[in-house]
Parts: sequence; C-alpha cells; structure tokens
Amino acid sequence: MSDEDVNSMATSFAKRTALNGRMFLGTRRIKYLKAFAHWVRAFYRTSSIPSIVGLSEETFKRQMDGAAARDIIRRNMLRQTKTSVETASPGPLQKETQWKH
Repeated sequence: MSDEDVNSMATSFAKRTALNGRMFLGTRRIKYLKAFAHWVRAFYRTSSIPSIVGLSEETFKRQMDGAAARDIIRRNMLRQTKTSVETASPGPLQKETQWKH
C-alpha cells in the first residue's frame, strides 16, 4: 500500500453517503496509516515478518514515527541523487562524436 493508496482510500470513505459507511479519517489517522505501511515495508526490506507481539501502544507509535521519518529521509536522498545524476549528465550527443552544449 502506497501513500497514494492511503490518500485515495481516505477520499473514497469521505465521499460515501452515511448509509454506505461515510467516514472521515482525519489527518492524524492518515499519517498513521501511511507510517504503518512504511513500517511493514521496513520489515520486508530486511526479510522479517512484521509483528506487534510485545509492543505497547507507546513503543509501537515510536516505531511508526521512526518509519515515517525514514521514508522522508529516503525520499530526500532519492531526490538528491536524481539531481546529482542530472547535473553530471553531459547531455545528448549532437553527432556521434560531438556533445551538445
């Protein structure tokens, strides 16, 4: 589940009628759902199985906050890497032996 999936799910629930189960998730719940998805992905990235056994509410929320923070760091690193690659690129060739300026 991606961040976009969580956003579309929240929008979908909010657009329903009261008889069809309208629900407003709110910003805090949406952030926790996104953090939960990142927390689960972190387990799969390390070939582990996600489990809440032995976690209190406080430690679980701390782990989800950490997962959300790691996602922000990961996105920033990806953005910086793309910028570095684009800057270092000499650009397209004009001819087979000549670069465009």
